[in-house]
Amino acid sequence: MTTIQELKAQGDNADLIRKVQNVAIWLAPLSAAPITKLVDATGQLTPFPAEYRPLGMITKDDGLTFTSESDSETVEAHGYISAVREDETSMERSFAVNALETNRLTLEQAHGLDLSTVTVDADGNLVFDEPELPIRQHARAICVGSDGAGTGEYLMGRFMPFVKVTSLDDIVWSMSDPTSYNLTYKAFPDPTLGFSVRHLYAGAGFKASAERAGFTVAPAAP
Repeated sequence: MTTIQELKAQGDNADLIRKVQNVAIWLAPLSAAPITKLVDATGQLTPFPAEYRPLGMITKDDGLTFTSESDSETVEAHGYISAVREDETSMERSFAVNALETNRLTLEQAHGLDLSTVTVDADGNLVFDEPELPIRQHARAICVGSDGAGTGEYLMGRFMPFVKVTSLDDIVWSMSDPTSYNLTYKAFPDPTLGFSVRHLYAGAGFKASAERAGFTVAPAAP
């Protein structure tokens, strides 16, 4: 007779429990090349194409929140209390991040404008007018999180090739809290690539645990 302890010993893997200890978020124009993988043949993190720019540091407690919200329609049948069928009719994918740095990218994303041609004058002044109607341009976004380091590094990423800021929380000037930019991005299907979100996993730590996670690892090229 099999005991519950034996079942747990066969099926439980504590090393598959992950935490995101570090995170990086980079944005790029739609003309930038899509992200296809995280590491190269040597197992090292592949640098992003030059068009990608970092959003910078984010708040520790908020981290990075990915949301999937769906709507569905049910079919009810006479004589049945529960629905006999349910179909998803829509799916909305988004991510929220509270950016801490006041840099050109966060200002562009928060206020909905392009500052690429705006310069700081010789006296040290940066001046721009916020548009009455923000121009929210679609962009590419890559979010990478890591757990562990060295031979135990576990990388996970989400590449969203067609995102846009859909909401901005209050920007607060306070003595106690840093000024931050709490942005929510909605992911849309890329009209060329045909998907909204690409999931990526890599790193020596992931590769070492891939078979225990249920995946087959391809043999090394000869």
